[in-house]
Amino acid sequence: MRSIRKRWTICTISLLLIFYKTKEIARTEEHQETQLIGASGGGVDS
Repeated sequence: MRSIRKRWTICTISLLLIFYKTKEIARTEEHQETQLIGASGGGVDS
């Protein structure tokens, strides 16, 4: 029981972190889209 709870906790935290990171990336991409295209030549495909 204890290991299952620990696993669920780790999984939940990981999912929250991934969700937060993707949200943060989307927000920065929105703001710096023209700068990224100018700097890297638009190499990132979403």
